[in-house]
Amino acid sequence: MKNKSLTVVLFVIILLSAALFIFTRSDNPPVPDGTDLYGSNQSVTATSDSASDSFFGKPSSGEEPKTSTVSGAASTEYEPVFPVNIGSEGIRQPVTLHYLVPEELRETYATILDSLEKYENEINFSKPVNEDLFLRSIILVRDLNPDLFFIDWSLYNYKATPDDNVTQVSFTFFYDDVPSKAETFKNKVNEIVSRANSYPNLFERELFVHDYLVNNTVYLVDNADTGTAYGALINNKARCEGYARAFQLLMLRLGIPAYSVIGTAENERHMWNAVELYGKNYFVDVTFDDNSSENTLTSFTESEIGHSCFNIPNEVLTKTHSISGSGSRDKYGAYQNLILPECSSYEFNYYRIRGLTAENSEQFKYLLEKNASQKRVCVFFKGEMPTSEKLQSDFNDFFEKLYPSSGYSIYYTPSTSPVFQRNVYEIRWTTTN
Repeated sequence: MKNKSLTVVLFVIILLSAALFIFTRSDNPPVPDGTDLYGSNQSVTATSDSASDSFFGKPSSGEEPKTSTVSGAASTEYEPVFPVNIGSEGIRQPVTLHYLVPEELRETYATILDSLEKYENEINFSKPVNEDLFLRSIILVRDLNPDLFFIDWSLYNYKATPDDNVTQVSFTFFYDDVPSKAETFKNKVNEIVSRANSYPNLFERELFVHDYLVNNTVYLVDNADTGTAYGALINNKARCEGYARAFQLLMLRLGIPAYSVIGTAENERHMWNAVELYGKNYFVDVTFDDNSSENTLTSFTESEIGHSCFNIPNEVLTKTHSISGSGSRDKYGAYQNLILPECSSYEFNYYRIRGLTAENSEQFKYLLEKNASQKRVCVFFKGEMPTSEKLQSDFNDFFEKLYPSSGYSIYYTPSTSPVFQRNVYEIRWTTTN
């Protein structure tokens, strides 16, 4: 009798738990049911190593691989001079950024995204939407879904009631044959992601994508779709927005949360990225690291590509960039940076991982000697950047030690360069008799 009573109690508990689960899930807003461009139905569920099955659930960031210095004791917590080994890790599942959408925008966001993923360019809302909520939802659909390459975001039109509620919105597509272009785009994205996933960890996969875009994209502002990931990956032509959208899309496909950031650089409107790597945020600006000539595809090696904007914190980025305020509006009235991560870490900065960080003259001269066979080195100075005169003096000391009977011709980063301003110093030399 006692066992039977226990069975009944357990059965009631199970029924109550199930009812509670159903009640909890019933509050979720409508979920887009379109299959995304990558065949994984990623628009519906955020999938990761242990992701929530809710459309707006945050995916797991996974475990960070172990790191260790290659040689020597660290002189600071950032281990100048000595390279860092990053352990291997498994391939991550793609992630979405839907979890970043505020609760009050989720229904409108989901409705817009669902229609656009079905290639519908006109959307009628079942009930009027407050105009401000609508405008913020539009920006989030654009900024969190770089795979929507076929939409001209500058040309959407909407109808509003006298009390500022939106009932309908229509979009302009760049192309007539969107499904065909989507298939081409999907294949290219899958190819790049597959190549990136052949590398052992997220840092190396991120670096591969950065260097791939530098070598396979030329900077161009003329064509309408150069502000899209399609322009960068298929046409190999992009302005800053196209670089940023392509980088963001490929990061998401690799399981790395990535965002597009708006601001100014060199007194012009500009866009770049923020990435979340192992729980810490960094800025990445592929456009600024691509210093190749216009209309010229390149085949630079890693050591020949600039990385002064690869995984850098705010204090380095803002020496040459200005970040628009979170939720501010541009001159056209559009919202900017509704998602704006705080980036403050050096931990996975390119130069730290590669052992190319210095804090003083001795470390700089050590790196010159270490790279003497290539007669070229790029060094990131953590802290205050030495003057050009001091760097030249340190080079002379190094050169006289290694080549006492030779002269040299030299190239080094001028102090007026944005790269120098971001604390990166490149030096190349040849010996002469």
